[in-house]
Amino acid sequence: KKLKRNDEREFMELEQKEFDETPRDIFISKGSHNTGKVNTEIDDPHVKSPTQSDTSRNIGDILNEIEYANILEKIPDKHITEKKALSELYKSQFSQWYLELRSGFNILFYGYGSKKELLDEFSEVYLRDQPLIVINGFYPKLDIVETFMQIINGINLDVDMKPGTRESMEKLTTLIRDYFLNPDRDFQRLYITVHNIDGQNLRTLQVQNCLGILASCPNIHLIASVDHINATLLFDQDRTARFGMILPRLDHMKKK
Repeated sequence: KKLKRNDEREFMELEQKEFDETPRDIFISKGSHNTGKVNTEIDDPHVKSPTQSDTSRNIGDILNEIEYANILEKIPDKHITEKKALSELYKSQFSQWYLELRSGFNILFYGYGSKKELLDEFSEVYLRDQPLIVINGFYPKLDIVETFMQIINGINLDVDMKPGTRESMEKLTTLIRDYFLNPDRDFQRLYITVHNIDGQNLRTLQVQNCLGILASCPNIHLIASVDHINATLLFDQDRTARFGMILPRLDHMKKK
């Protein structure tokens, strides 16, 4: 079917209009209608969009751990009166915590904010004259074998070791447990405070099993805290039972 002259002219004009249009005319910036501005960063298909890993890497390069800590220090503290009242409320429970420990339970605290200051104060008040070792799980260079050796040296336990060698974690765990099961021991009890038992160097199954063996000893008492939001996934029902733990919530609202 032949086009009429007018129809043919309109068809040619439409075809020429479509040919003249370029991507720069099409990808107009959002929010800038009728301004003629081109959104070359977002809409240009030839420009590579930053990936999530690129964004994460850039953020990491800009803000390191020290800078993060400095910024956190400059944030003004809010609700000081309420936080003080909350802290006093928890301090009034110190005697209850101590009773629970002496009754054979271990305690795992969870909740918002750092619990280190409060647990250190509890240890100072109730465990000052008791054999106590503090494990800072948040410390990136923590060596749990060295920590167990400190316990063994503290209780004057002789270990037959060759010079320049290290005993296995499991063997040290057995030595400590057997000592506190011995009725003729010099030290009657051992208290272990673990800040961030969900720390990077304490999350392994090997370390958790060794801590569980010590915690199951009736004369070794464990006071621990977790800070990661998913830390409770680390302690399933079987592991919690093995540790003999009760899990009180402790929202201390402290930054560190």
